[in-house]
Amino acid sequence: MDNVVSINPNKSEPHQDQEYTVIVKFGDPVTKAQQASSFGIFDTVEQAMAFVNEFPLIQQPNYIAEIVPLNRVEVKPINH
Repeated sequence: MDNVVSINPNKSEPHQDQEYTVIVKFGDPVTKAQQASSFGIFDTVEQAMAFVNEFPLIQQPNYIAEIVPLNRVEVKPINH
């Protein structure tokens, strides 16, 4: 696999209840601008890694895949 996979390298492994997404980046051959897209919501890093390993397009050498944790936002009602 020629692509790069980053799994939150600056922090310790997040809690088990964290969810992950795969962000795929590549360069547009015409404009040379970076393009990005995200795929899925995965329960574990292993599930996200399995997706990266099985997705044929991501296996191309010009693609970079990153596995990143999703932020959990808790919305609390405002009491009036």
